Amino acid sequence: MLVFNDTSEKVFDHSNSLVPDDLLSLHLDNENNIWVGSLNEGVFKYNGNTFEQFTAKNQFGKQTVWDIESDGKRSVFFGTSDSGICVFDGKIISYISMKDGLNSNHITSLLWDEKKQVLWAASEKGLNKIDFNANNLVSTYTQRDGLNNSSINPNGIAKDENGIIWLATVNGLWQHNPALDYPKTTPPKIQLKNIRLFYKNTNWKKYADSMDVSTTLPIDPVSYTHLRAHETKANLVCRL
Repeated sequence: MLVFNDTSEKVFDHSNSLVPDDLLSLHLDNENNIWVGSLNEGVFKYNGNTFEQFTAKNQFGKQTVWDIESDGKRSVFFGTSDSGICVFDGKIISYISMKDGLNSNHITSLLWDEKKQVLWAASEKGLNKIDFNANNLVSTYTQRDGLNNSSINPNGIAKDENGIIWLATVNGLWQHNPALDYPKTTPPKIQLKNIRLFYKNTNWKKYADSMDVSTTLPIDPVSYTHLRAHETKANLVCRL
């Protein structure tokens, strides 16, 4: 990491500090701390004099951090390679992941919207919106919502003065207008109330680490046979 001003410059690397050579992201918070994300070495905080590394002791560990954002108050957000979004409120570390509705745990870019209290999180599978005014409600945007190629590049998200979200993808530049988001009020023709395995009620969390919040089924599960789905008005039997 290179730090310079009008009169001097200094290089921080593994030879003279805790900072490794492979750095991926930088962020300046409202207290003038510089947060540094690295490849496989986690996060470092520089207060102007010394570096502090977040480790397993802080429930963070040596993860890859692609992007860093903050809410202008106390919380700092880290987009990790395989654990979703790490949230540090100044004391406690927590996570927002696929278990909470993200479309991927590989978060490449972050953007905080102060006015709406919303965190936008890009991934290789599309865009996520976490609404902190609605109990961290997660909404996702993928190819099904018109994003032609869902993979968004690292540090590939920005917001202009009109509130338009710009996305740098592997298939060109895309834009999303949050003002045109409308809730889906039309219910599906078939509404599933329960899904059973081998004709028995099943704890699906036993079959995968993450759950799909829209179906309550595990993500990338083992193969299933004899699934019975109960529809609201009639029995519907599905065999897979």
